[in-house]
Amino acid sequence: MTLDLGSLPWDAVGRMAFASLLGAVIGLERRIQAQPAGMRTQMVIAAACCVTMEVWQRTSSPSEAGRFAQAILTGIGFLGGGSILKSGLSVHGITTAATIWASATIGMAAGTGELFLAAALTLVVVAGLLALTPVETLLTRRRELRKIDIEAAEAPDLLDQVRVRLEKYGIRVDEVGLDHHLDRKRLALHLVTSCPEKLPGPELARDLGQIPGVADVRIE
Repeated sequence: MTLDLGSLPWDAVGRMAFASLLGAVIGLERRIQAQPAGMRTQMVIAAACCVTMEVWQRTSSPSEAGRFAQAILTGIGFLGGGSILKSGLSVHGITTAATIWASATIGMAAGTGELFLAAALTLVVVAGLLALTPVETLLTRRRELRKIDIEAAEAPDLLDQVRVRLEKYGIRVDEVGLDHHLDRKRLALHLVTSCPEKLPGPELARDLGQIPGVADVRIE
């Protein structure tokens, strides 16, 4: 049996290579930012989604497009969910999950022949991530949510004293919870706070512990 190289779907191979390149570009940005899902991951996602859409076009009817797209997005949902991590009250990896979804969309677009749209989406994603990251950092001064639990003797000005000390560290109190112990002489103060990214936790705990009546401080 002779293999006819001219009959092979080289156009599809070209689209797959194009999708792989675009996925690698997005992955390079993630690697520069020291985030997971780098070049190899994004490249594989884009290429696989591209080939999936090529197979659909060659073997199925147009009415089944939704089924193929749904299968792709379901799988991508698992990958994206795995890249999202929760640390205390902060959530990390949402942007990486979004880039995984974008790489899948780029592959799907390339697989259906929409090469210009695939390239345009890549440009928008990479330009947005590179250009907006410093702007976002400048405007928001990157902050993270932290939970602070304080156990202390009851005092009418306890919360005010705590706020004064937190303000020294640039910490903003977003939510306040209060639990009284059975003896009604002690209470537990639960604070959800917005803190600078580099928070000197041990130093803050010692500072709060110096408030009269404070018995325990926990920072998460």
